[in-house]
Amino acid sequence: MEANIKRDIKELEIRLEARITTESATLRKEIAETKADLIKWMVGLAVAQLSLVGGLLLAILRAIPAAH
Repeated sequence: MEANIKRDIKELEIRLEARITTESATLRKEIAETKADLIKWMVGLAVAQLSLVGGLLLAILRAIPAAH
């Protein structure tokens, strides 16, 4: 009886370790994908912000009359 319980516990432990390994790999993949998406968004927003600031600066410079 005790041998059966030990065997069952060992089988459960092996299954749990396999499941943890699989889930860990899945999480690592999702984190990497999310990280890549975040970097893409950050670069895109930085370009948009730079364009906006440049456009505003040009508008201000054009609005100021040139000193002759």
